[in-house]
Amino acid sequence: MPSLPTFDKAIVAALRKGDEAALERILRDGYPALVEDAGKQLGDPATAPRIVENAILQVWDERARLETPEELDKALKDAVRGNVVRHQRRVAALHRNQPAAAAPRSASTGPVSVDQAWTNVAAALHAPKVDAAASHRQNADASRHQTAAHMAEVSKFSWKVPVLTGVAVLAVTTGILWWVNNKGEQSNVSQSLLSPEAKHLASAPGQRASMTLSDDSKVNLGSDSQVIVPSSFADKFRVVRLEGTATFIVKAGEKNPFEVRAGNATFVAKGTEFSVRAFADEKAVTLKVKEGQVVVTAGAAPPRPVSAGGALTVAKDGALAEPSSEALAEAFSWIDGKVVIGNRSMKDALTELRRWYGLDLVIKDSSLLSRPVSLSVELSSKKDAIAALEKSGNVKFVYEGQTPTLRDAGPGSKAPKNGK
Repeated sequence: MPSLPTFDKAIVAALRKGDEAALERILRDGYPALVEDAGKQLGDPATAPRIVENAILQVWDERARLETPEELDKALKDAVRGNVVRHQRRVAALHRNQPAAAAPRSASTGPVSVDQAWTNVAAALHAPKVDAAASHRQNADASRHQTAAHMAEVSKFSWKVPVLTGVAVLAVTTGILWWVNNKGEQSNVSQSLLSPEAKHLASAPGQRASMTLSDDSKVNLGSDSQVIVPSSFADKFRVVRLEGTATFIVKAGEKNPFEVRAGNATFVAKGTEFSVRAFADEKAVTLKVKEGQVVVTAGAAPPRPVSAGGALTVAKDGALAEPSSEALAEAFSWIDGKVVIGNRSMKDALTELRRWYGLDLVIKDSSLLSRPVSLSVELSSKKDAIAALEKSGNVKFVYEGQTPTLRDAGPGSKAPKNGK
């Protein structure tokens, strides 16, 4: 990407203390390079300013962990990249859910100046909270009112029928009211998750994050992942959406159950600890329950409870199955500070290393991508991950100019240990 300006330690220190003037300085100085980079990654320069604004807000949220100019530089680049990926996922999801719809287009508003970008960021920092719960209540009341009015109209024509029929009508009415209310509830939850007011708690490739929700439940987020939390969370419902992987430690004793939506599955718990993996590029969503019980719903299958020590995968078609111990190790080894890859292709292995270490390794010889790779390394050591990849895949790590590259190590070769 274009070079960012070199920020000094004083700016980083001021940012850590919550100085918005420092954040403004970072945005203004870095804006041209960040927008250019985002535009190149997206292939859509018109959307790039919004990506940069979101990236700046993300860095603000993560400021407490930044101690050096180098960490700030990396955080800005990672935040841009992470927001680009999430934008592309949302666009892809729109295409999947509405295949007949035209591709969303960026508004033709012309270039966004750095002044306007800072105005947008400042507005987001100080935006008042929207009372989504009140909106939810109004929608539910309207649905009940419309249904009751409709049933009252129908009843004008049914006063001569036998009493037994009246009982049947009452039962049907009750069922319709329940269905409308439940449908309205689900619709409101879905809208809340898609609302601009929803908070996106995200981690970039090579990073992890921990957060406490407003109900005191905890989320430990894996790399390249995000949890979407509606603004009305913990008021009328406790529902979040996961893209990626996370562990949820759910506070017990709350009236409403805790619900995680991930991929094509829904996971519901009262008070428990469980982990979910749901990356968009993978074939299944995986659940592992550490404590308590989680009820899984997917497709037309009946709800299935999974107790402590249990695990379940949900395929794209909604089929449920118990994963092997090897598959579970691959899915959730990050929780124990490791990365485990068991007899996967080099292509899949590179995806995992990019995700967990932020490594962008280039392979020019496409025949190497099908080589099998197995490794088990500490999540804290990028060098050990590269060395294990070299050994298992019989490749060697080199720099071609500034580009980290993998080449065939040749028969009987020992890959050099020059990973960084």
